[in-house]
Amino acid sequence: YEGANAILLWFEDSDSDIDAVLSDNYTSLVESQPGLTFSLINEGDTAVGSYTAQYLTFITNTVSGDSGGGIIGSWRCPPGEVFSLTVTGSDAAVVQIRFKRLLDGFACGS
Repeated sequence: YEGANAILLWFEDSDSDIDAVLSDNYTSLVESQPGLTFSLINEGDTAVGSYTAQYLTFITNTVSGDSGGGIIGSWRCPPGEVFSLTVTGSDAAVVQIRFKRLLDGFACGS
């Protein structure tokens, strides 16, 4: 969407730690893109409605010197749905804006 790619995954799981979900999504992304070199640059917490999401940010590089990056955030909506949002692109500002807008527009259902 306007310079960024977004993937939202969700599944039922009341047992997994959110940091494990976040790590698994990052590992899957890295393993699915063997032509890219990934480097983690930051991690932290952010709000998704009244819930807390954990996120990590990364940059990517190709052998030819092209660069990009992304953000992955994961959170739980009670009673047991887990969500993970991945936003990637070549412009860090666009990636951050799209990620924030998607989280700001998200609400846990009942």
